[in-house]
Amino acid sequence: MSLVNVMNLNVSGDVMLTAGQFITSGITTINMTGGNWINNGGTFTPGGSTVVFSGTQNQEIAGSTNAEQLFANITMNKASGSLSFAENKKINVAGNLSLSQGTFVPATGTTVAFDKSGNQNVPAADYYHLKLSKGGTKTLADNTAVAGDLLVDNSVAATTVVPGARIKFNGNSAQAIAGLSFRSIEMSGNGNKSFTGNSSINGAMTFNGGTGTVDLDGASNDKLFT
Repeated sequence: MSLVNVMNLNVSGDVMLTAGQFITSGITTINMTGGNWINNGGTFTPGGSTVVFSGTQNQEIAGSTNAEQLFANITMNKASGSLSFAENKKINVAGNLSLSQGTFVPATGTTVAFDKSGNQNVPAADYYHLKLSKGGTKTLADNTAVAGDLLVDNSVAATTVVPGARIKFNGNSAQAIAGLSFRSIEMSGNGNKSFTGNSSINGAMTFNGGTGTVDLDGASNDKLFT
């Protein structure tokens, strides 16, 4: 299905994709005033659209598909309730993720990927897996928290990732942490944390509870840490 030159589309129930393509040529905003975004096997071609979750109840991006789900822009602007990404989903954001109001809940195993071929800002939130890809400068906000892996694709140079003043790694299972030049890091939780590349910390590494192990040398025991 294609929607062409519809500037604003208000949806009070669920959007359910089951097969084929949902193409949003010319749509500026899909305003989810209620209901969930459910992908059971369809393909969403977002163009430059923004999907806004503004319902007062809990809302979710879910569905049976395990394929990556591509969005141009996602905005959470909820007076009450939460926006959750269901377990083990892969949500790719090619533009902006704006978390202006409401509670953001990425479930266990969910990967949020910032994959614009250009500069992107990563808002402060509690992520599970966080992935940076497709070049440009990726700037992480202060107090960004990761409970799973911090992944940096080979297309993104470590020098073009700008971590915020403090990045938190708070998982209760094993975490892989990309090698970057950090400002400060806070470690918590019971999971083992292993750096996968050469890293530096210009501020402090603090430990805030938990009984996990921090592996500064990485899996192959040949990482530099300065």
